[in-house]
Amino acid sequence: MEHLYSQLQLEERVELFRPHAGGIAQQQIAKMLGRSPSTISRELKRNSKPTKAWPGGYEPVRAHKLAERRSNQAAIQFATVVFLINI
Repeated sequence: MEHLYSQLQLEERVELFRPHAGGIAQQQIAKMLGRSPSTISRELKRNSKPTKAWPGGYEPVRAHKLAERRSNQAAIQFATVVFLINI
């Protein structure tokens, strides 16, 4: 059986934020969004970490930008590996 995985869209991140901020359990949020509980857990863990410039907490627009940046970095790394293999 084939599984298709898709990244969270900005709208889903906004919909995740509202109940999360209201104290709703991650499993309930997952059901509301039609996503796996592990997807919600991973999303919140990855994009809530404090940094030097960010005090922490989940913010959907920031989370979406971080995800886009990670996706672009992965694509560049993949292209580099393919290039090196083909040399």
